[in-house]
Amino acid sequence: MTLDQTTAVPAAAPAATTPSAATTAAPANGAVAWFEIGSTDPASAQEFYGSLFGWTFAAEDVGIPYYEVATGAEGSLGGGIADTSAQGVAYATVCVQVADVAATLAAVPGLGGEIVAGPIPLSTGMVIGYLRDREGSVVGLFTPPSGA
Repeated sequence: MTLDQTTAVPAAAPAATTPSAATTAAPANGAVAWFEIGSTDPASAQEFYGSLFGWTFAAEDVGIPYYEVATGAEGSLGGGIADTSAQGVAYATVCVQVADVAATLAAVPGLGGEIVAGPIPLSTGMVIGYLRDREGSVVGLFTPPSGA
């Protein structure tokens, strides 16, 4: 995996896994449906957020060290912590569920934004991508695996 140092988001590898049973209903397209924290020290991040908010974590096999977050709050947004130690950067971003990551990213330049990465298909069947809006904020996108 490479990381774009200017955006602090994964530039060519997996990020979010499918929102889990921690969410009570399947999110609709256009919903902010996931959050992701990139950490250069994921053990420390887990200790910090676990102690602060009571979150628990489960390792996920998505091609990079990744830890799904369970917030314990009913109806809570799902999330994960990505290990970015190899890149030496940290970030936090929200991820929006979309019907088609490629089509959504294709619309970004015409609206004055920039494609940061993607579309990136994951082994799980999920597709992810990242965009930068007109003001420089980075937002993740994902399309769940079919049937999810």
